[in-house]
Amino acid sequence: MQSRRGIRPKSTVPNGAFVSAFAVTRRRHPSDQRRQVVAITDRCRALVRDIAPSVEQRYDELERDVGAELISELYDVLDRLLAAQAGALSAPVDR
Repeated sequence: MQSRRGIRPKSTVPNGAFVSAFAVTRRRHPSDQRRQVVAITDRCRALVRDIAPSVEQRYDELERDVGAELISELYDVLDRLLAAQAGALSAPVDR
């Protein structure tokens, strides 16, 4: 399938405590204290590496069940939705 992008977004949605305690590190940018540098942890990389095959297997099963064309259409719609949302978030607010 052409639209495959590795592990698909939102296969799980961790809560904030999980993210801060397990998945990411945050630190101030060294030259701009207004910014933060965010990176995934080694532990999170290992988790992704460990679960990637089973996640890919599930998506392959879904593709077999509903067809590659429908999955591709779904990704196209989701991409358009995200683009529209990003545009709405960056649009000026009428006051």
